[in-house]
Amino acid sequence: ITGNTLTELGEDANVKELMQEMLEVYNFANCAHKMPADNVAHLENISNKGDLVAWLGHFFPFPSLWIDAKFEPIEISGVSVVEDELWGHLLNSHYLLPMKWRGKYAGSKLVKEYLRKNKVLQVIGKAKEVKNVVSDVKTVVSDVKQVVNGVKQTKVQ
Repeated sequence: ITGNTLTELGEDANVKELMQEMLEVYNFANCAHKMPADNVAHLENISNKGDLVAWLGHFFPFPSLWIDAKFEPIEISGVSVVEDELWGHLLNSHYLLPMKWRGKYAGSKLVKEYLRKNKVLQVIGKAKEVKNVVSDVKTVVSDVKQVVNGVKQTKVQ
């Protein structure tokens, strides 16, 4: 579906220009027959070597033998990001969790630019929270000092 959509939308020159400027596509265990990277800004095929579904497209060993209704072979273009040791087809369990928690798919733009940037933003957010807490603590300390000074002056009188 994704490959057909990219192909059909790419037939309109104005839409194709926008897609080539702004659209990024990340396929997980891609079993498409066609996947045209030339119609988008960036296209990745992210697969586990042990994902059987990926072997129906992304990893199919003889693409010229698997023809569609128009007698065209498999054509999957774009960046290929493969984890040789991983298996499974479930998006969360077998792809997203290893990506986030185990550092897998390190060659993916999704990881390099977006996941790491998000982690940096989270750290910056935490630093801002800490700064706000420190500011609040300083205010409380200042208030306590004023109260203590007030009590000392009352005792002196």
